[in-house]
Amino acid sequence: MGLESKLYNQLLLNFNNDITIIKTISQLNQIDDTTFDLLFSTIEMPPTIDYNVIVISPFHFANQKSNIYKKIDEARTNAKKQILKQNFDRYFSKELFYSGLEFADKYQLIQQIGSEMEQQGLVSTHYIENVCERENASSTRFDQIAIPHSVYMDAAQTSVAVIVNPKGIPWDNNLVPIVLLIAINSMDKTIFTALYSALVSLFDDPQTISQIKKAANFAAFKKIIHHQM
Repeated sequence: MGLESKLYNQLLLNFNNDITIIKTISQLNQIDDTTFDLLFSTIEMPPTIDYNVIVISPFHFANQKSNIYKKIDEARTNAKKQILKQNFDRYFSKELFYSGLEFADKYQLIQQIGSEMEQQGLVSTHYIENVCERENASSTRFDQIAIPHSVYMDAAQTSVAVIVNPKGIPWDNNLVPIVLLIAINSMDKTIFTALYSALVSLFDDPQTISQIKKAANFAAFKKIIHHQM
């Protein structure tokens, strides 16, 4: 009845900037060995953790647009989180996890933790200055988290220092319980935007913030992050 072609064209017409359709199938086993983020289906599918599924009807397509946008956004967020999950042990380490430290302001934190990153050979002598330059341009605070970073991607190794204080760390005129001080190597610049977005998305959940505030060590922090991802 031409429904497959009709649905294909409607998806491309309405979501061309958001999705790339890599295959159309009529049997589930046809997706074996295929990597993708989202499966559009006209029938109910068995539950799976391998990919997101959205069931759409070939009729009344216009009424389904908002739900499709929502699922696309979820798939995009999950893809970013996968980048973070796959590279967690490369970017995070117990040597750069700090709990309970107190600072007078954000610049004292950047100076102290940045100096320790420099001593570990992760960043250059200009790193602290560059982070402050970025922070002066505009604050890197997002509600209860701050993600300061350098305006240049010249770190010897991409690293994320995690600073947790349940009482809050002064950041401009606010208090943030979690700070992620990031150093980026130029080799990782292609995924930096996705990594940054994944961190913001992950820490946008109040429950995640509440749990991490209680993390006394790196092992507890890692367990929480992996559970959330």
